[in-house]
Formats: sequence, C-alpha cells, structure tokens
Amino acid sequence: MRGTDSRTPGLLLVLLLLASACAGAEQFAITTDVPTPLGTATYLANQIVERSGGSYSLSYDGTGDGLGPDVNLNALVLLEDGSFLFSTDAPFESRGVYYEARDVVRYDSGLFYMHVDGGSLGLAPDANLDALARDIDGDLVFSVDEPEFVVGLQIAPGDLAVIDTQSDNVLLLATTTDLQLPNGADIVGLEREDAGAWFVMFDIPTHVGTTTYLPGEIVRLENANDALFFSEPDFPAGNAGAGLSFPDSPGEALQLRASRSGADVDLTWQPSCSAEAIDYAIYEGSIGSWYDHDPVVCSTAGATAATVAPDSGDRYFLVVPQSAVFEGSYGVDSASVERPSTAGACLDMRRAAACP
Repeated sequence: MRGTDSRTPGLLLVLLLLASACAGAEQFAITTDVPTPLGTATYLANQIVERSGGSYSLSYDGTGDGLGPDVNLNALVLLEDGSFLFSTDAPFESRGVYYEARDVVRYDSGLFYMHVDGGSLGLAPDANLDALARDIDGDLVFSVDEPEFVVGLQIAPGDLAVIDTQSDNVLLLATTTDLQLPNGADIVGLEREDAGAWFVMFDIPTHVGTTTYLPGEIVRLENANDALFFSEPDFPAGNAGAGLSFPDSPGEALQLRASRSGADVDLTWQPSCSAEAIDYAIYEGSIGSWYDHDPVVCSTAGATAATVAPDSGDRYFLVVPQSAVFEGSYGVDSASVERPSTAGACLDMRRAAACP
C-alpha cells in the first residue's frame, strides 16, 4: 500500500508500504500438555505462556474461566484484537454450550464462543484437533491426534487439513509425505509465517531428515528442508508442548512524508495502530529496481521521524514497524506480491498484516 509520495526530480520517491508483526526466535506463545516448570514458575495445561526477551510469563489462566487444570489447551491461535482461538483435549461446558475436542473455540473478553463446530465439518465425536494455525489467506489449518475420516477424506496426525472459509469444507493441505515427515509423526504445535514456512512441535522424539527433534522443540519446515527454530534447555525431558502461536502483527506505518533538508531527507510518519509496534526500521533502494533496498536505520528508538542522507540518484524509502525482536512486511508491489526482505535485514520477518 502506498502512502503520500514526495518527489524531487532526479532525487527521491518515498513509498509507504505495509508492515506487520513477526514472531520468531524468542517471541511466541505456547501451551503445555502437563504441568511444566519454565523459568521461575510452573505452568499448567489450561494456561497460555508467553516467551519474550528470554523469559516466560503467564498471559492467560483458564482456571478463572472455569477450565480445570486437566483441560489441555492443545491448539492455539492468537488474534489481532486480543482474543484467541483454541481447542482442548477434553470437553467442557460454558454458559450452556458444550465444547468438544473436535471444536474450535474463541475466547474474547472473558467469554467462550463456538468458532467452528467440528460436527458440522464431519469430524467424528471423538476427534481431537491437537494443532491449529492460520494459513496465509486466513483459513484455519489443523492437525488431528488420531487418524480421521472426514467426508471420505483421510487425515493422519502428521497431515495438515484446511477449513475452506468459502465452503466450510475440510480440504487436505499437506500430507506427511509433502512435509517430509516420517510415518507416525504427530504434529501438536503449529504456526505459519507469511513467507510460507511451517513451524511445528511433535509429541514424541521425531526423526526428520538427519535430525531427531524432541518434544517441546520448535522445528521450521520449508520446501522439504528442516531446521531447529527454538529449543528450551530447561524444558523437562519427555514433556511436549501443545499449542504454538506467534504474536500479533505490529501493523503498518501511516502517512509517510518526506522533505528536503539540504543534502538530507527528513522522513515523518504516523505511528502504527498496533500495540506490538515499538520501533521502526528504514530501508533505502533505487527507483526502477524496487528490490535492492538496504537498511539505513535499524532503530528510531520508537520515534516516528528520522533524517537520512540518501545515496545519489533516484531513491525510495520503506518504513517497517518492528515488534520486540521481529520486523514486518516490506509491502506489496504493483502485482500485489509481497516485497521480499533483504540480505542484512535489521530483524527477521515472520508475519505480515495491515492494521485491522
């Protein structure tokens, strides 16, 4: 998305591009399958734990909302408005509504709502959704705890299925073979970055490629390649993570403007609408190329203005909001294709989304 363009002949073009949140190396939310000591506290299966800046903190406790300590939040998706989606491994009732392990539940401001009725999708009464994420287009993707038949579709615990929002049908998105996982693999934590990579957790030690990944470790899968994304050395042996979700997007910078100040360029913009945005990075590139941008400022210390000294020739600038340790989208080009990150980027990119 473009903002206000300001051009001095032969010198400057400024573009305001979409920006978003990313979650990555040490910024994510998880749930656990059993009481698990992390940092200075022990977290229960009905709680959501946030890791940021190298430490853990409690972000949601289901006890206050009537979820017993034995109700495992075994699938998790954080939403932009502060609510979240989840599934459980055991049924529970709230305000007269009975939620089963095959359902997707939405939690918002202290109340539970039926988000997806698993029965309406054709899931068996004893089906258990044990991993949940959003695809790039916003559709819900899930994995199951045991092999399931859904309207003639067979889904294994290492497969990924998608709920098509246009038809409310379940479609097979990726099989164990597609993901290069061994037979018998069980995905229990799931997340996706907008560039296409999947992030998964397994319930038992699982051999992928040349590596055996342990329960609780987060593995990055992309184009049949696997790599360890995160490992907690204090995670008790044998304990499996259950839910996984990256934080919300830091949104977008708004109303970018440029003015000359001698040989320099003064840039100003409105702050992002997202609370996740705590800083901004500035990139500069050559007009006509549009893909050769390099970082010129990796932190404005949260300021929404900066002065830069442009290189010679026609130049463009990108302003990208940042969360605590990740940066967002570089925007889309004229074909609505995501503008790529660059070698030497200030921070990793995970998820891109505009303000709600």
